[in-house]
Amino acid sequence: MRRTGEYHNGGEMASDWNAITEATARQLKGEPNARLSNRMELRWGSRGSFKLTVEGQDIGSWYDWEAREGGRGPVRLAEYLLSTDRDGALHWLRQRGYLDERPVEPTPASAAAQPPTKRPTTDKSALARSIWMSSDIIPRDSSHPARRWFSKRQLWRRELPTPPMMRWKRANGAHTGAGSIVAMLAAPEAWAARWPSLPAPTGVQIISVDDNGHPALDRPADYDRHLYRERHLVECFINKMKHYRRIFSRFEKLDARYLGFLHFTAALIWLRWNVNTT
Repeated sequence: MRRTGEYHNGGEMASDWNAITEATARQLKGEPNARLSNRMELRWGSRGSFKLTVEGQDIGSWYDWEAREGGRGPVRLAEYLLSTDRDGALHWLRQRGYLDERPVEPTPASAAAQPPTKRPTTDKSALARSIWMSSDIIPRDSSHPARRWFSKRQLWRRELPTPPMMRWKRANGAHTGAGSIVAMLAAPEAWAARWPSLPAPTGVQIISVDDNGHPALDRPADYDRHLYRERHLVECFINKMKHYRRIFSRFEKLDARYLGFLHFTAALIWLRWNVNTT
């Protein structure tokens, strides 16, 4: 592939930009899903959630359906996939010979007026460690909510200490329930390397419990009961719609077609309810 600095024809440079975009996607995402791809667009993921257009009017544009982010060109694509800024994306592309040291890919006027910003990311491991460090050891007291939760499910004998990888985090008053049982999550190799000590948690599993050891809904203490009931009605309806395989698997990739099948499914559910109640 020739570098962009060698071109003098705008159409030829544009076509090579599209080739660089495809090469960038293949290097960072791997090979596309051959079953879902076609000559117009390439798809990545088991359901084709990441799309790159390689033919047509929108050639060079890409979109991630899971993150609901999209763009056009290799620089913006490298920014997104590498979670870096424009300078970091340009450096990555130059290291691999896609670009030379000349200015590349014109920036829109609105974007040029703003300094490059790094895409925000969430460090889930740091959040898990923070939750784990703020939790306490579960005592042997049989009246403790966590102990009651264990005994109701016959998971642990009362006279035995709680496993060290499970701890208790008291509720802060903003949510219902007495507190939460916090279970540590880590990779198997981390457990093997640190055993019998505990590894650094990479995640946590939280179970909200009330004073009697029953599961507690993790919701604000001052929640609106009427709005919560309306939300429950909507969630039940969505659960009914998921009974239709074409809906929950999302066979239709276009929004207009998917919306049409949602209307059709809603009509079927309404007819079934109307027949059963009349």
